[in-house]
Amino acid sequence: MTTRKPLLACASEHGSRCRQLPTARLPADPVQDRRLGLAQPPLPPVPVPGPTTCYRHEVSSADRMPPERTELEVRWNQRSFRRNILILVPVLLGYVAIAVFASGTLRLAGVAGVIVFGAVGLYGGGAGGWQIRRRPVAATLNGFGVTFDRHESAAWEIFREVRFGRWKPRLAFVLRPLHYIAFVPQRAADLPRATLRERLAVRMYGTNLVLMTETVTPSGDDILAAVERLSDVPVRR
Repeated sequence: MTTRKPLLACASEHGSRCRQLPTARLPADPVQDRRLGLAQPPLPPVPVPGPTTCYRHEVSSADRMPPERTELEVRWNQRSFRRNILILVPVLLGYVAIAVFASGTLRLAGVAGVIVFGAVGLYGGGAGGWQIRRRPVAATLNGFGVTFDRHESAAWEIFREVRFGRWKPRLAFVLRPLHYIAFVPQRAADLPRATLRERLAVRMYGTNLVLMTETVTPSGDDILAAVERLSDVPVRR
């Protein structure tokens, strides 16, 4: 906005002096201002954009950590299954050699070994392979309890302890002891109904809810840690 010069009112016929009219602010007109020689106000400076500042969000290790798991699936270990089958092959071939080349009592022992280990290899290989393909989850642990394959869920309240132990089979080709995790109940009546094959486990461990750590994944330490995290059942190692 520019200020115009004041205009003078003409003298009247009575000879009165001229008087100055009040100043009025009119809208700025650049062309007229240049014609009248009026100075124009300086234009405001145009802001120059500066360099853009980028802020990178640093992700801490806590942000990368997954939330605490509330369920653990214990699956059959396919690598362990294949290894056990491969162990049976040389044993079976050894008994075949004894049955063919030996005589007398040794030949009978070789024939018996061929029958036993042949049956174990055929049944274990077929049934184990079908189990891994069709029912890969051996057990599931969650906040309620534990669920074994082919059994109903068992609440944590029924268990007296979870026991971790070792067992050495009385077999010549088993060089290392096996490790087991047994979910021992407070009363035998609280256990799910045991099948014919599981009754031997009940006599040996006091429960039919047993995991052999060499045949499942994750490891035994991870399973015991999940038990301690999800329940108040004592863990005995």
